[in-house]
Amino acid sequence: MSRNPLIFSVICILGLTGLGLAIWFNLPEMEQYPIHWNAAGEADGFAGRNAVLGVLMLMPVSLIFTTVMLYFVPKIEPLRQNFEQSRTAYNIVWGATVVFLTIVGVVIAMMYQSNFKFSLSDPLRWMAGAQSLFFMIIGNFLGKVRQNFMFGIRTPWTLSSDLSWEKTHRVGGRLFVLAGAIGLILTAFVPKIAFPVVIVAILGVVIFTLVYSYYLWKDDPNKRT
Repeated sequence: MSRNPLIFSVICILGLTGLGLAIWFNLPEMEQYPIHWNAAGEADGFAGRNAVLGVLMLMPVSLIFTTVMLYFVPKIEPLRQNFEQSRTAYNIVWGATVVFLTIVGVVIAMMYQSNFKFSLSDPLRWMAGAQSLFFMIIGNFLGKVRQNFMFGIRTPWTLSSDLSWEKTHRVGGRLFVLAGAIGLILTAFVPKIAFPVVIVAILGVVIFTLVYSYYLWKDDPNKRT
């Protein structure tokens, strides 16, 4: 059921909130604090102490909204039986989403634990690695998702053709895994370009699956029109 990922989400929310507050309360006294860094790891945006709290709470708040959304999605799914058959995949993707957002939050928090001076390669390595693993997990479970309105590659054509849904998810899942694997390789050797390269690769996969689902639907004699 949804209890285990919900409990896990709450633990991550509380942990990330506690970490952010602890760092904020122990900030050194300064008139202005950095809230943005450029590609060289140098601070180029500054604000007051309260703005830092907003930065540190950004990911906990994002986690709260994400958790609420993921908890209630199954309750409004019209194809409930199909969704329940995909529950394991849904819960794993839920957990992976929470882990990814938590890692982003920890990276942001740690920037304020280094006297605001750090090598940008370390945060980028963590972010790129987490992003790559996230897409690999999604891709690994896409093929196990049954047709529904709330979860998966939902296009007008996958939703009106069983053939389009099944083949699009099978191929799309493999492409997501491939994009994530490329990201992990780049993370190990050139972390500065891993994050944007994976984003571009994923956008390419999304566009491909959109077009691919249409052509599968077009040739499906059993499609619903």
